[in-house]
Amino acid sequence: MTPILLLLSLQTQIVSLCPPKVNVTQQLAAPLPEWTVTPDGLPNQLAGITFFEGPPEQKASLAPDKETKTQSTWYFTKPSWIACHYSGTSLMLSRALPKNTRSCAVSYYPDQTVDGLPAIQKIDCK
Repeated sequence: MTPILLLLSLQTQIVSLCPPKVNVTQQLAAPLPEWTVTPDGLPNQLAGITFFEGPPEQKASLAPDKETKTQSTWYFTKPSWIACHYSGTSLMLSRALPKNTRSCAVSYYPDQTVDGLPAIQKIDCK
């Protein structure tokens, strides 16, 4: 596979579970006297992933079953959800994994970070 096709293939695997970037609009909960709020206009990059047993609102996050410096793997026995976390925002995107998903492996770039977390290279769920 050529490098360009490989890169497109990896981006497709990530996008299918978590968009690599999102744009959000944020505002202060309460105004601060003498301060002006200005958006920086930067996109919010995928910074992390959390897997949950059930919807994220139930707060049942799962720890990886296997973990190395460049890959974390989760195994599922019950219906699970994925939550995608982004740089520069507290908003996250979440959705149920397909019902037949039994595992997910997240690979990381060993020398790159986003918001202090290892940069995600690939998400592979089976």
